[in-house]
Amino acid sequence: MQIIQKSEVGQHKAPTPCVGLCSTVYGDVICLGCKRTAAEVVHWNELAPQKQWEILTRLQRQLDTAVDRYIYLLDQQALEAQVRKHNIRLRAYVSWQAQVWFLLEAGAPYIKNWQAYGVALQADYCEDTGETIRARIQADWLAHAVQEANICVTKSH
Repeated sequence: MQIIQKSEVGQHKAPTPCVGLCSTVYGDVICLGCKRTAAEVVHWNELAPQKQWEILTRLQRQLDTAVDRYIYLLDQQALEAQVRKHNIRLRAYVSWQAQVWFLLEAGAPYIKNWQAYGVALQADYCEDTGETIRARIQADWLAHAVQEANICVTKSH
């Protein structure tokens, strides 16, 4: 895996945000996996690097906003230690919110002591399980993606 430092963002083709769960093949206008529009998924390799990075930046902002609604950072070092402990490979430029998201993706049912991960739940959600928090973030992230794409999406499945 090529490590791209934050200062190099935009100079190289962006890594694909694909997570291998593409729902656009089933007719979704926004991919339920990576949150790109169907057109962005189809034309990713044809896009200029600058446009790819703009898309990644938008996706990161959407995810950060969704995570911030439910979780806040207590200790960056503790969070990074958990990322390493669980062998989650991240690029150098991802936010703490993305680190939390990938930890949730890897093991939401096992996260009981949030402080051990360097984070805490916002007061309104402190009784929620890791699975519930993951589902809430996923739903909010998708809602942000749909809103920013300025499209009307109907549930097809």
